[in-house]
Amino acid sequence: MTSAARKISCSLPSVLVDELDSVSSKMGLSRSALITALLRDGVSSLARVLPEESLTDNPEAVSYTHLTLPT
Repeated sequence: MTSAARKISCSLPSVLVDELDSVSSKMGLSRSALITALLRDGVSSLARVLPEESLTDNPEAVSYTHLTLPT
């Protein structure tokens, strides 16, 4: 069973939107489908490398800028 999709809004640099549109077109995907796939992989990878104590109710308490995602 898939969960219901939720709409969000975010601001992205124009050049990134252009790249998303180009790649999604070449892959035969919608922009939304491409972003969903990229975020699913990226967030899952990030969740695996984050230390347990960083999963806090206070996101300001932990800095994530030092993390790099596995490739």
